[in-house]
Amino acid sequence: AATSAIKSGMVSMNGILVTMQPSSQNVLTGANVTFSVDALVIADLTALTYQWQKNGVPLTDGSGVTGATTKTLTLETVDNADAADYTCLIKSGTEVQAISKIATLALVVSDVVASRTPNTTTLPAPASVTFSVTAKGSGTLIYTWLKNGVLIPRAKTSTLTINPTKASDDGIYVARVSSKTTPAGVSSNQVNLNINAINSAVVSRVTPSAAKDILPKTTVKLEVEVNNTATLPKYQWRKDGVAIRGATSKSYIFTTGAVPITNNYDVLVFNPLSPTGFASTILPVAVLAPVSNVVITRAAPTTTNVATGTQVTLSATAKGESLTYQWKKNNVDVLSETSPTFTFTPAVAETAEYSVTVKNPLTPTSGTGSEGITSAALTVVIQVPISSPVLSRTAPTGATVPFNTPVTLSITAIGTSPTYQWFSGSTLISGATNATYEFTSGAVANTTNYSVRVSNGTSAAGVLSNVLPVEVAPAP
Repeated sequence: AATSAIKSGMVSMNGILVTMQPSSQNVLTGANVTFSVDALVIADLTALTYQWQKNGVPLTDGSGVTGATTKTLTLETVDNADAADYTCLIKSGTEVQAISKIATLALVVSDVVASRTPNTTTLPAPASVTFSVTAKGSGTLIYTWLKNGVLIPRAKTSTLTINPTKASDDGIYVARVSSKTTPAGVSSNQVNLNINAINSAVVSRVTPSAAKDILPKTTVKLEVEVNNTATLPKYQWRKDGVAIRGATSKSYIFTTGAVPITNNYDVLVFNPLSPTGFASTILPVAVLAPVSNVVITRAAPTTTNVATGTQVTLSATAKGESLTYQWKKNNVDVLSETSPTFTFTPAVAETAEYSVTVKNPLTPTSGTGSEGITSAALTVVIQVPISSPVLSRTAPTGATVPFNTPVTLSITAIGTSPTYQWFSGSTLISGATNATYEFTSGAVANTTNYSVRVSNGTSAAGVLSNVLPVEVAPAP
């Protein structure tokens, strides 16, 4: 009897193994979609062929479809007609075949647009109005309507009709559309329903025109524009929140006083659906004060001297209204610098005086126009910072200095208005504050290290030069 297994001959198993399945996709209408599949032949059969199917029906190339008989199927600019189940039939020869898993294409909700019929700005009450919403997306679309952010019960279709309207229907309406692929939903634009309500009242100045400043004892005309005048609204003008007796027309005319002051004017507008009144915009009316107290300050930097390449900001303050500014450098107008602040970045060392002339319509005039009030001049000193200090010995020449010989050391540096302080080793040399330092060598052989700290207004801490050793030769 055999005590070990006896192997049979080789058996060939014909078949196709799908190694990559297509994936379901949720996309926006108009997108391009790609499904991919891959497979291998388990037995040595003929080459594989592919046929994509839509809901079980074979696809052909054309009309936005490419790759219908390849591993990759592409659908261009998909819409609801493309929402379906896609599979790929894979064959090897005529007898062996396999089919991929189902890949579902669904379109998410998009392009949700709400509208109103009739679409006039306001409607009388009672009336009939219908809201409609359109949206893109596949499958069953679910509709909900909201008014002022609150769900409207039983409003679950693509249209919402209110008939007849009443005052309480005034508000903002929005449709939210959802689906199986978009459960959170997409909200539409806002559609406003105005039932003869007042929701906009804007006060403007008719005379003097808005571009003209108001002087003392000037006649002023104010007017209000209301979004809805169908029900002949009533008006009540207010000054600083207090009702003005007798000011109950669309316009209000008054004469300013002689004292500089600013008052705020508005108007309450009433109609049957706004019985408590709708408050308009507030319009300040300022009577000018003459220009005075013109002062310049330097906002940055605050150091006395300013390094080249550093941004300088000057600020002007003044009393008065409707002020205009003109900055000057050395009493010459700086072109286009007409703001309360003046910022510049100096490139060269200089000392300049800056001032500003401030005007308004009350400023006294001469034959050449408004003179304005000019500030005191502010001096700005611009310096090149200290750099590259180099210390050298100019006399005597040679490696060492003979005993009892005059010695001259010199310092050079880049920078504006430098000051100098000489050091022997780490000890400050009193009175040695020039660009050169002269002394007489002693009779004893020694070596002394000299250095110089160079400073100016922008380099207060100073920049230290190289160290120069001076070696005195021994007496003969």
